[in-house]
Formats: sequence, C-alpha cells, structure tokens
Amino acid sequence: MSRIATRVYTLRSASRHLLPQTSVLLYGNSGDALRRALHGVAAYLHERFEVLLLHDGPLPQGNFELGRRWHRRTPLTLIATDRPCGPAHCANAALEQVQGEQVLLLQAGDLLDPDGLAQLSDRLQRAPATTVGVYGDLQGWEGTAQNQRYVRTYTGEPKAGRRHLFARLKQQTHLAPPLVRAQVLQQIGGYPTDYPGQGWQLGDTALALALLATGTLTYQPDLTIRRLLPPRPAAQRFDERKLLNVLLRQHAKRLQVPAP
Repeated sequence: MSRIATRVYTLRSASRHLLPQTSVLLYGNSGDALRRALHGVAAYLHERFEVLLLHDGPLPQGNFELGRRWHRRTPLTLIATDRPCGPAHCANAALEQVQGEQVLLLQAGDLLDPDGLAQLSDRLQRAPATTVGVYGDLQGWEGTAQNQRYVRTYTGEPKAGRRHLFARLKQQTHLAPPLVRAQVLQQIGGYPTDYPGQGWQLGDTALALALLATGTLTYQPDLTIRRLLPPRPAAQRFDERKLLNVLLRQHAKRLQVPAP
C-alpha cells in the first residue's frame, strides 16, 4: 500500500509538565462510533493517558466537534487518513503522534472496567524488561449497542513462554488486545499488515505473534475487555480458522515452535 497521508487535529493539548504514560488508540470508521467510544473512555480512572481517535478515511463535515463534550484534562487528538485503509494501517500512520510509553489499540465500542486501563498500565510498568506486553480476557458480545447477547470469553495463556501461547492459539482464534511498550512496537515495525485476512478479526492475534519474537506477553486473568463482535455466519468462522492456521505456520519456524 502506498504511503497514507493523515490530518491531525489537536482537540485537547497535553501538559508540558505531565506527559501521558499510556496512549489509547481508538479506531473507528464513523464519527458516531468514535463519539460513543469517547463516552466509555471518559470513565477511565487512569491519571496519565492520552486518547488518539483514528478515523479511517477522510473526515465528514461536522466531525471536527467530536471532542466538544470532552471535559477531562486528558489529551485528545483526532487523526483522519486520506482514504480507508483498515485498523493496522490507520494505527501505524498515527504512531508518530503517540507520546506515551505504552500503547493500546482498541476498536470503537471496546469497553474496559473504569480501573482496567490503569491496572494494565501499572502491571506492564512493574513487569520485567523481557515482558513486551500485558493482556487480559476478551469477552465477545453480538447484537447492537442497545441489545447485546453474550457469545463467549476468549481467555489468555497463564503459562509463560511462546510455546504455550502458540498452543493456545491453535485452539481459539482471538486474544484480547495487549497493552504494549511503545518502543517495542516501533522495533517490530508497528502493527502487522502483511498477514492473511488483515482486519479486526485476527489483528490482535497477529500482533501477539509478532511480539513473541521480541519477548513475553503476560496474561492478566482478572482484567477483561468487552467487545461487540460483528455477526459472522458459520462459513466465515471456518474461513477465519483457516486464515489463522496460515498465520500460525508463517510464525512457527521463526518462533521455533511446532506448526499446526
């Protein structure tokens, strides 16, 4: 893909004396989705984080007022790409705007408990240098924002080591998005974009596999991200599993683990 141009709008500036520790990238393809996502983020108890709203594609008229009701002192930036390009490309185009030492990429609609972001941030900061990211459970729901039905919870791998996490990914397709050290994210070239089925359904899994080459991911079973999943027919779920197997085979040799 050719270089993606962006337009950056600073809706609330960061204090010179208190730079954010954690950067939350909120991806969406409509102003309404990002506006609803901001409502959830406003409840976070973290003292030092910033929010970067990622609008996938040119910004329609009227969406410049996304931050008008943002009453927190938390820095808020709106970044729009020149064309629709998907979550990973969109996030990578925005990485140069990140000020935090830790990065979490969420899709509009993802929800954490009010203290969830602060807990993830604190645990990553206290973790050994070999820990490149921390993550919890991913709770999947289907339906609409007003009428949701619980589907299942995708758990992480409690045992340390790439072999154990790799084995878990042979059993389930999804992982919760990890909070990652920004420096490590830069080292691996940003969010992966060259895997089959590039998009939200396998994006967090592709990132986890890329991170395993640089260190360990630590599972936090008491923390959960709730996600509204798009409806998927059985045939699509089968295709997703096939795409995941291709992704696992791509990484197996590099990670020196048995291929599926």
